Amino acid sequence: MEYSLNEWIVFFAAYAFGGWLLESTYASVKAGRFVNRGFLNGPLTPIYGFGAVGILAVAQWLRAHVHDAAAATLLLFILSAVLTTLLEYAAGWLLEKVFHQKWWDYSDNRWNLHGYVCAGYSLLWGGMAILLVRILHPVTEWALSGFSAQDFQTGAWLFAVYLAADTLYTASTQLRDRRKETASDGEAADVGYRQCVEDLLAQEEVQRMADFIQHGRTTCLDHCLSVSYTSYRICRRLGLDSRSAARGGLLHDLFLYDWHVPDPNRKWHGFKHPRIALTNADRCFSLNPVERDIILRHMWPLTPVPPRYPEAFVVTMADKYVTVKEFMARVRLSFRLS
Repeated sequence: MEYSLNEWIVFFAAYAFGGWLLESTYASVKAGRFVNRGFLNGPLTPIYGFGAVGILAVAQWLRAHVHDAAAATLLLFILSAVLTTLLEYAAGWLLEKVFHQKWWDYSDNRWNLHGYVCAGYSLLWGGMAILLVRILHPVTEWALSGFSAQDFQTGAWLFAVYLAADTLYTASTQLRDRRKETASDGEAADVGYRQCVEDLLAQEEVQRMADFIQHGRTTCLDHCLSVSYTSYRICRRLGLDSRSAARGGLLHDLFLYDWHVPDPNRKWHGFKHPRIALTNADRCFSLNPVERDIILRHMWPLTPVPPRYPEAFVVTMADKYVTVKEFMARVRLSFRLS
């Protein structure tokens, strides 16, 4: 059966919640008290959602191309074990790189790789994939069979908004509470950042962003500087192209008009301004492919095409994090003035 994008998102949500329930129940029984397992604050463990939809996609492909039942089952086991192992390793590595903490550690298990994965659990995930495809997913399909296309669309959008909010809040809290950079490293980062963007800041077009308000009392230039510096620090820590992240982040909102003023020629600002900013940036500067992708894709998922480069994804998330911070600062100010 072919699923729509909205159906895939709802399945992702169901299995992310089921994974959280399974992990939290096991940890709570073991500890004798409630334990909220997983990275997020809410009742979701996204790695289970990614794993489940990946396994279901593999199962769909096997149904279409492998007609021998025994061979299909064996391939489902092998491919699912490989897929979930790669996913678990990537998630464990990324979380430790960004937050300097391991959410799981298989170092005491035999045949482990850097503590992120081990042979025993890889085989377990392969077996659970068969259980998912043969038993759990048919039950999930039955439970959701009464949903209309509109129900799936509404559920998908609500879940996407909730997941984005929970991820941004959790990430900002973790980044604030985890280890702080040493003073010398912070100074080196500041110097390196200035070297990345000083030629852009010297240009009149970039300085013109200070004439327009972006969020609350924050100017477009201040907003872009915050996104740029945040993205630079994250990419520097991850070993990515921090220079392109800094430069693309600084230029990502170079649309040069006040979007708060109604104008029939500027409708759908949220969808259109990345293309306008890219046109302005292309006219003024020589951009590399990463910088162009950062500017054009930074509104994802509001705009449907996702970023092509990891640096662009970092800037996309940093933009949303800084926006939430600026919005909350405005709300706090409103309460103090009221």
